[in-house]
Amino acid sequence: MKKIFSILFLLIGLAMIGFGVAALVDANSRSNSFEGQIGNTFSYNYSKNIEEEQMIGAGCIGGGVIFFIIGIVMLVTKTKAQRKNEIELEMFKKVQSSNTSNQPNNSLKSMDDKFAQLEKLGKLKEQGLLTEEEFQQQKKKIIN
Repeated sequence: MKKIFSILFLLIGLAMIGFGVAALVDANSRSNSFEGQIGNTFSYNYSKNIEEEQMIGAGCIGGGVIFFIIGIVMLVTKTKAQRKNEIELEMFKKVQSSNTSNQPNNSLKSMDDKFAQLEKLGKLKEQGLLTEEEFQQQKKKIIN
């Protein structure tokens, strides 16, 4: 869900930057055109409208940059659940390494312990914290 919102923020930011740049380019081209030169010379409202359009364009660009930065920060940071899963994975790997070093023969473990470890290993793989290769390696260590 967080990823969806971060992508949404990125897209909103890019759209706002695009609208802002378009408003600035439009205001600049109207101001520099022949009609704009005449309008600026003889009409206070014409130049005021162009200034307002430039302010709106600059505001859109600024807001878009803020939305874009928020989206990037959301994409890069980890959620509490992701950090918890990583900690569980590290703890599982430590338990596995200590079990293999303390007990050279894993057949001394009870079947319940093996089943519990295999179940936890499967959950870690489902969560995407283990690759297929890592899963198979850990599974062999548990079974043997």
